Amino acid sequence: MLSRSRHNNYTLILGVVAFRYLITSALPYVNYVPHLGHLVGCILPADVFHRFLDLKGIENIYVCGTDEHGTPTEVAAIKEHVTPKELCDKYYEIHKKAYEWFNIDFSVFGRTSGKTHHEMTQYIFRKLYENGYIFEQEIEMYYCPKCERFLPDRYIKGICPHCGEEIEGDQCDSCGHLIDHHEIIEPKCAICGTTPELKTSKHLFFDLPKLKDELKSWIKKNTHWPEYVRNWSLSLLENIKPRCITRDIIWGVSVPVEGYEDKVFYVWFDAPIGYISFTKELTRDWESWWKNEETRVVHFIGKDNIPFHTIIWPGMLIGARDGFVLPYYVKGVHYITWEGKKFSKSKGIGIFLDEVQNYPYPPDYWRYVLMSIYPENKDADFSWEVFKSRINDELVDTLGNFVYRVLSFIYRFFDGKVPQGELTEKDREVIEDVRKQIEKVESLFFEIKLRDALKEAMEIARIGNAYLNSEEPWKNKERAPAVLFVSANIVRVLSVVLWPFIPESCERIQDMLGIKERSWDKVKEFDFRGKINKPEILFKKVG
Repeated sequence: MLSRSRHNNYTLILGVVAFRYLITSALPYVNYVPHLGHLVGCILPADVFHRFLDLKGIENIYVCGTDEHGTPTEVAAIKEHVTPKELCDKYYEIHKKAYEWFNIDFSVFGRTSGKTHHEMTQYIFRKLYENGYIFEQEIEMYYCPKCERFLPDRYIKGICPHCGEEIEGDQCDSCGHLIDHHEIIEPKCAICGTTPELKTSKHLFFDLPKLKDELKSWIKKNTHWPEYVRNWSLSLLENIKPRCITRDIIWGVSVPVEGYEDKVFYVWFDAPIGYISFTKELTRDWESWWKNEETRVVHFIGKDNIPFHTIIWPGMLIGARDGFVLPYYVKGVHYITWEGKKFSKSKGIGIFLDEVQNYPYPPDYWRYVLMSIYPENKDADFSWEVFKSRINDELVDTLGNFVYRVLSFIYRFFDGKVPQGELTEKDREVIEDVRKQIEKVESLFFEIKLRDALKEAMEIARIGNAYLNSEEPWKNKERAPAVLFVSANIVRVLSVVLWPFIPESCERIQDMLGIKERSWDKVKEFDFRGKINKPEILFKKVG
């Protein structure tokens, strides 16, 4: 019999993790330039978790790409006087370059406008159709007599019937409710502002109520989800309705049903299928990821995307009856604001990713600050004061100061060779404290509590600083070798445990140490005795 042991959320079989992770972040629309909130809401935390799993030696892939279809793209293209394809080509490059600058380590970054994605979307639709989860119905749709077109989703704007805030599309950004077009108060055409009229149009619907019991049972079993994600999903499920999955537009995946040649699939039907189609673009063995019970799919999303990832998307996977694994974990996080205000490029509020490189701060500064305020449990606010405080007090004074003091002392007084003296009880206690801290950080990573993982990882630097200050090796030559040996190994520890958050800085630390270490499981070994290179200052204060 295989011996098993439980460690938080993962199972070890004979010391080897018995599953792999497929990590996704919500596919960003290509009708806008992303801002810092988009980055920290899903893209950056997924990268941090992906890098941690790499350190652990756990097989994983990070799947993402641009969401290019639907009314958001068509509306934006009309406003910019370009074709939808031209708009998508432009913004795909903007997104791709921005994420590359932030050192986001995607395994694949695809496009939903690609052939593989269109084929996969039609494949899953056919499965749902064959299994009796698709039906046809004539519905009344708003029609703009001036534009001479139906007005699905973002083509119509008005007032949310639930919270009274302005709304554009089929979901309220303020309260999160999904909205049927006929519920919108004071509807207007988003293009010309004309009050629309009602006309009938034939559409296809996904019969979600047929899957309600299966979805409810599945959601209830996921007790490891964030509580509010699980509870909100169960609440929304109680009043679940069939979802219209076709639209009267031209830009999207064509519907393989006779009589629907003039329609395409609703963007939120085809978008999550990108997780599968992009995996297929990455590897021929895509089914070994998506049809394998050993795969744990983890979605990083904003809270506005929760209903799609906990109800509609899993419903599609269940209804296909094709062996697809369901999401293991849905990390739905809250919003981040800019100095108390909602990000707005037109109003000049906030920093957008095409502007970040204009500031004199490297990617790790942004990565660190954003993850330190990662809105896991409640909305968070970004401000220049927060940025300055986190960089100066934490990266510069705590981490950078410790690393430079230790390595410069060794370089100057020990010819760059890490010394080793006889360890005292105090030295062993510090080593044990650091090892316990590493275990705490690891546990938080597996629980996907990434802000807390960063906080506890930085605590290792604080332990190192306190130890160095109390032992004062610059005053005690007899103690100096042992203290610097322990301290140098703490520096090495920090270069590993902080790598998921600030990879460039940690690689610079390892360059100074003369090592290249990417193994979490060896990080507790206090056995580094190498010769270091000339130390350099890691971080500069923000004025």
